[in-house]
Amino acid sequence: MTVIAELFGLSGKTALVTGARGGLGQAMALTLAKAGADIVGLGSSPMPETGQLIEAAGRRFVGIQADLSQPNDFRTLVGDIEGQSGPVDILLNNAGTIRRAELLDYTEADWDVVANVNEKSLFF
Repeated sequence: MTVIAELFGLSGKTALVTGARGGLGQAMALTLAKAGADIVGLGSSPMPETGQLIEAAGRRFVGIQADLSQPNDFRTLVGDIEGQSGPVDILLNNAGTIRRAELLDYTEADWDVVANVNEKSLFF
C-alpha cells in the first residue's frame, strides 16, 4: 500500500457525489473510488458511463436520479439513498447549472432553476 493510500484511503466509506454524470463530478467520483470509496452518484438523468468507470475501478456504484431544480423532500431523498447504499460518509456537492441569456431576457423561471440547483439544494 502506498503512503498516500495509507493516509487518505477511503476503503469502507461511501461518497455521495451530486452532478456525477460528467465533467468535474465524474472525475471527482472516480478519484474517490480509486481511493477506495463506494460511490452514490446523484443526477438529473442516468449516468451509465460514470457507473462503468467506478465499477471498472473495483468499487460499487449506485445511481440515483433526482432533479435538484425542483422542490425535493431532502430527508426522504437521503433516506432513499441510504436505503440503497448504506450510510453516507462523504458528501461532495458538485451539481450546478447555468442559464445564459441577456439580462432583460432572463426570466424568473430561469433564476429559480439556477438558484434551486446551485444554492437551495446545496443548503438543504
